Amino acid sequence: MTACPDCVSASERLWHAYTAGCRVCEARRIARGPLCAEARSCGFLTPAYMAELRAVAGDDWQPLHELVRRCEATMKTTTHP
Repeated sequence: MTACPDCVSASERLWHAYTAGCRVCEARRIARGPLCAEARSCGFLTPAYMAELRAVAGDDWQPLHELVRRCEATMKTTTHP
């Protein structure tokens, strides 16, 4: 569990703020973005989505991608108050 206040708030309710330097916030931001949505709808990792992952994580993008996927799953189960 992260101690980031924005991550805590996002785990409790719909939350659109992010903390700079927080890896989970970065993954949440990517999960909510248009490049991730495009990759999801295409069913594969698009070049644009891969570029976004690499811009954040460099060649070690796979763990970030898995974190983005976990954030996506959490967003689907979080309800709006």
